[in-house]
Amino acid sequence: MRKRVIRVRWDNSPVAFERPELLTLEHLESLAEALRERGFPIVYCLRPGLTDAEMDDLMAPLGLSLPTEARVWWGWHDGAIAERAARIGPNWWFAPLTVCVDDYRELREIADGDEVLGEGWWPSTWFRVVIGDWALACDTNVAPGEPTPIRAWYLEDGAPSEVSLPSLGALVEMWTDVLRAGAWQYHAEMGGAAMHPEHLPDRQWPRYLP
Repeated sequence: MRKRVIRVRWDNSPVAFERPELLTLEHLESLAEALRERGFPIVYCLRPGLTDAEMDDLMAPLGLSLPTEARVWWGWHDGAIAERAARIGPNWWFAPLTVCVDDYRELREIADGDEVLGEGWWPSTWFRVVIGDWALACDTNVAPGEPTPIRAWYLEDGAPSEVSLPSLGALVEMWTDVLRAGAWQYHAEMGGAAMHPEHLPDRQWPRYLP
């Protein structure tokens, strides 16, 4: 797999990491393996993936088209069937595309109806790839075959001006690294996952990681 070193800004500190340019099924299978090793039940309730035609039908009413990496994401699996068991790490719900479409409509209604927030709070080209307290949104305004930048921020803080990660592939690889290091672990007795920051492979991981 061809990789390159990309400088990304996490917690306002530029750090050099090797990151794949585009998300692939190989990255996703590595993520699934890491989730399975850490006991995450999401691997047992994943839905079948969507076809390109099914994705286009769902996105058409929004006037958007999913970028290549997002098509790989929902083409792999269309989220998971149970929200509580469908978590990647402690907080991220891998939601079906229909749920993310409804989420986009709600966010745009808030942005359109609030003169203070406005378009800058949720630009019309941003689309969430997972659901959580933090927004992890891909930019749909990219050419086919190009990486889609990921922006991450706490919704109450307003939208960021800078790209948080260069691609969805970079995000998935980051999750996989954290799982393999043991910084995310599922605890059946708790019925959920917990963060173990002492196992983080790098202390400069972003504060939105959980």
